[in-house]
Amino acid sequence: MIQPSNGLPPARRSPKLRIITALQTWAATPDGMSTILLAKMAFKMAIASAISKEIAQALRWEYPFYAAIAAIIVMSSTHGSNLLLGIQRIIGTVIGAIGGAIFAVVLGTNFWSLEEVGRKLQKMAGTLINN
Repeated sequence: MIQPSNGLPPARRSPKLRIITALQTWAATPDGMSTILLAKMAFKMAIASAISKEIAQALRWEYPFYAAIAAIIVMSSTHGSNLLLGIQRIIGTVIGAIGGAIFAVVLGTNFWSLEEVGRKLQKMAGTLINN
Protein backbone atom coordinates (compact mmCIF):
# COMPACT_ATOMS: atom_id res chain seq x y z
CA MET A 1 0.00 0.00 0.00
CA ILE A 2 1.35 3.35 -1.00
CA GLN A 3 0.99 6.11 1.53
CA PRO A 4 2.18 9.61 0.78
CA SER A 5 4.39 11.01 3.46
CA ASN A 6 5.59 14.52 3.95
CA GLY A 7 8.01 13.50 6.68
CA LEU A 8 5.57 14.27 9.50
CA PRO A 9 4.19 11.65 11.87
CA PRO A 10 0.56 10.63 11.06
CA ALA A 11 -0.85 12.61 13.98
CA ARG A 12 0.79 15.86 12.76
CA ARG A 13 -0.39 15.65 9.13
CA SER A 14 -3.19 17.90 7.95
CA PRO A 15 -6.72 16.45 7.90
CA LYS A 16 -6.79 16.81 4.13
CA LEU A 17 -3.61 14.73 3.76
CA ARG A 18 -4.94 12.08 6.17
CA ILE A 19 -8.15 11.78 4.12
CA ILE A 20 -6.20 11.47 0.87
CA THR A 21 -3.95 8.84 2.41
CA ALA A 22 -6.94 6.87 3.69
CA LEU A 23 -8.64 7.01 0.27
CA GLN A 24 -5.48 5.87 -1.53
CA THR A 25 -5.07 3.01 0.92
CA TRP A 26 -8.73 1.98 0.50
CA ALA A 27 -8.55 2.25 -3.32
CA ALA A 28 -5.62 -0.18 -3.38
CA THR A 29 -7.69 -2.92 -1.66
CA PRO A 30 -9.89 -5.36 -3.64
CA ASP A 31 -13.05 -3.78 -2.19
CA GLY A 32 -11.88 -0.36 -3.28
CA MET A 33 -11.04 -1.54 -6.79
CA SER A 34 -14.41 -3.23 -7.29
CA THR A 35 -16.23 -0.14 -6.04
CA ILE A 36 -14.26 2.07 -8.40
CA LEU A 37 -15.03 -0.24 -11.35
CA LEU A 38 -18.73 -0.28 -10.45
CA ALA A 39 -18.76 3.51 -10.24
CA LYS A 40 -17.17 3.74 -13.70
CA MET A 41 -19.78 1.34 -15.07
CA ALA A 42 -22.61 3.33 -13.47
CA PHE A 43 -21.25 6.53 -14.96
CA LYS A 44 -21.09 4.92 -18.42
CA MET A 45 -24.68 3.70 -18.02
CA ALA A 46 -25.85 7.18 -17.07
CA ILE A 47 -24.18 8.72 -20.11
CA ALA A 48 -25.54 6.02 -22.46
CA SER A 49 -29.08 6.33 -21.13
CA ALA A 50 -29.02 10.15 -21.39
CA ILE A 51 -27.73 10.03 -24.97
CA SER A 52 -30.26 7.37 -26.02
CA LYS A 53 -33.14 9.32 -24.44
CA GLU A 54 -32.08 12.51 -26.24
CA ILE A 55 -31.86 10.65 -29.56
CA ALA A 56 -35.32 9.14 -28.99
CA GLN A 57 -36.74 12.57 -28.21
CA ALA A 58 -35.11 14.02 -31.33
CA LEU A 59 -36.76 11.25 -33.37
CA ARG A 60 -40.07 12.15 -31.66
CA TRP A 61 -40.72 8.67 -30.30
CA GLU A 62 -43.91 8.32 -28.32
CA TYR A 63 -42.13 6.82 -25.28
CA PRO A 64 -38.48 7.98 -25.30
CA PHE A 65 -37.81 6.66 -21.79
CA TYR A 66 -37.84 3.12 -23.23
CA ALA A 67 -34.62 3.99 -25.05
CA ALA A 68 -32.97 4.86 -21.74
CA ILE A 69 -34.23 1.64 -20.17
CA ALA A 70 -32.89 -0.38 -23.11
CA ALA A 71 -29.51 1.34 -22.82
CA ILE A 72 -29.29 0.50 -19.12
CA ILE A 73 -30.24 -3.13 -19.73
CA VAL A 74 -27.71 -3.51 -22.53
CA MET A 75 -24.93 -1.80 -20.55
CA SER A 76 -25.55 -3.88 -17.44
CA SER A 77 -25.56 -7.15 -19.36
CA THR A 78 -22.35 -6.36 -21.22
CA HIS A 79 -20.20 -5.57 -18.17
CA GLY A 80 -17.08 -7.63 -18.70
CA SER A 81 -18.28 -9.12 -21.98
CA ASN A 82 -16.11 -9.34 -25.03
CA LEU A 83 -16.73 -8.39 -28.64
CA LEU A 84 -17.82 -11.90 -29.69
CA LEU A 85 -20.62 -11.95 -27.11
CA GLY A 86 -21.73 -8.50 -28.24
CA ILE A 87 -21.96 -9.63 -31.85
CA GLN A 88 -23.90 -12.74 -30.82
CA ARG A 89 -26.30 -10.55 -28.84
CA ILE A 90 -26.88 -8.31 -31.89
CA ILE A 91 -27.52 -11.34 -34.14
CA GLY A 92 -29.98 -12.74 -31.59
CA THR A 93 -31.80 -9.40 -31.41
CA VAL A 94 -32.11 -9.23 -35.21
CA ILE A 95 -33.44 -12.81 -35.38
CA GLY A 96 -35.94 -12.03 -32.62
CA ALA A 97 -37.11 -8.86 -34.37
CA ILE A 98 -37.60 -10.71 -37.65
CA GLY A 99 -39.48 -13.50 -35.85
CA GLY A 100 -41.68 -10.98 -34.08
CA ALA A 101 -42.45 -9.20 -37.35
CA ILE A 102 -43.38 -12.49 -39.04
CA PHE A 103 -45.55 -13.42 -36.04
CA ALA A 104 -47.34 -10.05 -36.19
CA VAL A 105 -47.94 -10.26 -39.95
CA VAL A 106 -49.14 -13.87 -39.98
CA LEU A 107 -51.24 -13.87 -36.82
CA GLY A 108 -52.22 -10.24 -36.42
CA THR A 109 -51.49 -7.93 -33.55
CA ASN A 110 -54.55 -8.31 -31.36
CA PHE A 111 -54.48 -10.14 -28.05
CA TRP A 112 -56.78 -12.95 -29.15
CA SER A 113 -54.36 -14.08 -31.85
CA LEU A 114 -52.16 -15.46 -29.06
CA GLU A 115 -55.09 -17.45 -27.74
CA GLU A 116 -55.67 -18.85 -31.22
CA VAL A 117 -52.02 -19.94 -31.39
CA GLY A 118 -52.44 -21.71 -28.05
CA ARG A 119 -55.50 -23.55 -29.31
CA LYS A 120 -53.69 -24.67 -32.46
CA LEU A 121 -50.73 -25.89 -30.41
CA GLN A 122 -53.06 -27.84 -28.10
CA LYS A 123 -54.79 -29.40 -31.08
CA MET A 124 -51.42 -30.38 -32.63
CA ALA A 125 -50.21 -31.84 -29.35
CA GLY A 126 -53.44 -33.82 -28.96
CA THR A 127 -53.10 -35.17 -32.48
CA LEU A 128 -49.49 -36.22 -31.86
CA ILE A 129 -50.36 -37.92 -28.56
CA ASN A 130 -53.35 -39.78 -30.00
CA ASN A 131 -51.40 -41.10 -33.00
